Amino acid sequence: MTQATEHGEATAVRLAKLEAILATAVNAIISIDGAGTIDSANAATTALFGYELAELIGKNVKILMPEPFAGEHDGYLTNYLASGKKKIIGIGRVVTGRRKDGSEFPIHLAVSEYMVSSQRHFTGIITDLSERKAAKEALQKAEDHLARAQRMETVGQLAGGIAHDFNNLLSVITGSQEILEMRLHDEKDLALLRRAQEAAEMGARLTERMLTFARRKRLEPTEINLNDQITGMAEMLRRSMGEHIALTTNLAARLWTVRADASQIENAILNLAINARDAMPDGGTLMIETANQAAAVDTGGASTGDRIRLSVSDTGTGMPPEILQRVFEPFFTTKPTGKGTGLGLSTIYGFVTQSGGSIEINSDVGRGTTIDIYLPRSPDAPKAAGKVHGAALSMATGETILLVEDNAAVRETARERIEGLGYYVIEAETGSAAIAILAEPGHDIQLVFSDVVMPGGVSGYDVARWVLAHAPEVKVLLTSGYPEEVASSQGEPLPAVALLRKPFSRAELAEALRQALNG
Repeated sequence: MTQATEHGEATAVRLAKLEAILATAVNAIISIDGAGTIDSANAATTALFGYELAELIGKNVKILMPEPFAGEHDGYLTNYLASGKKKIIGIGRVVTGRRKDGSEFPIHLAVSEYMVSSQRHFTGIITDLSERKAAKEALQKAEDHLARAQRMETVGQLAGGIAHDFNNLLSVITGSQEILEMRLHDEKDLALLRRAQEAAEMGARLTERMLTFARRKRLEPTEINLNDQITGMAEMLRRSMGEHIALTTNLAARLWTVRADASQIENAILNLAINARDAMPDGGTLMIETANQAAAVDTGGASTGDRIRLSVSDTGTGMPPEILQRVFEPFFTTKPTGKGTGLGLSTIYGFVTQSGGSIEINSDVGRGTTIDIYLPRSPDAPKAAGKVHGAALSMATGETILLVEDNAAVRETARERIEGLGYYVIEAETGSAAIAILAEPGHDIQLVFSDVVMPGGVSGYDVARWVLAHAPEVKVLLTSGYPEEVASSQGEPLPAVALLRKPFSRAELAEALRQALNG
């Protein structure tokens, strides 16, 4: 075998190895001559850019670039060859590629240079960064959601705390007004008192919405078909929208049921519809949709479970990003002073979250807004029976009540109201003092009426546990302006102990006391 033959065989072997490497390489590899003409490309290149190999060979490499880079490439290459400066050799950079279908995507490009017969050639190794970019964007979105969730949780804790304290104040106000109303006879004085009572009731509704946002309002869920809810509200919504706004619905057939608070669902739909109306002063379209969504896996790897989507869309003014970041914050509103409390969307956010769902908002300035509410699917179940309230107050029959309340003003008002119902009242300022009274032999206490949160380390729950363990014949009724305490982690739950939420009316107090005593 001659030396030339051996050299030829060795070259063929090297070429075969090189072709095998190029064919199996994950990255796209392209070679061009000094004029920018493609003279070779591997299979990964055709898969990445969507061209057949025959469509690439002999073509200028700029067909793989979007503008303005494609138009500038030939001039850039000519200047590079003339200067001899190796500004691109051995340096990787992130640029943009262009597929055959015109779509653009991020790539990492590394270039090497070599000589063939005194002519310069270049090889580019291209890595698709689309998945990396998508993963980065998903991570950024997740971080933004986490930051917003943490911010909303902080604001929610603040709102819940404010509502709790405000409910104590309202208990004094409404209780004192009820007591005063029974003593007044002048119609002018009574009219002023009723006006004050209406304002206090408005304050109570305000704190209720704050507690809903803070996910600390006790909900009353029942089995609901959202299509029935929307259909039942359609006429009212049309009247609320006015003639300049068209209301349309797209309701899914055989929609799954959800277990949610019907009044909160109605409140959410009405609030979203009114917001949409205000965003369309010159008219437009309001669309309400429902849909079943089968379980899926989110970007974090968790299953969403079967869900029902309720969407409310408008063709209104839309919102810029800086507004979208704050729309669920309580008291934040873009409406003029006196036109809104800023609690509409925050209340919906709290109700949806407390119901195990989620809420998303998408908006484009000048094109409109869509709000999607997702609620978990619930198996069919019979609806819960409604509450039945007696027409007359449930009065005392000689019972003694131990009133436990650390706030002096609240305790004073509660004592007068309970005595006004005919009960005999013993007072205790702390949980420890209450237990000491109950531990005395021969007491004649039939019921303990205690606030939940009190100083000194002994809560209303602790008092209730002591009673259940040492004086089970004594009944217990708890009260609080902070309903989350019912489900708080203060030891084992107390299913036999009822809770009356502040502020309460005289009738509600009378009924709760009588039910607790009879229970």
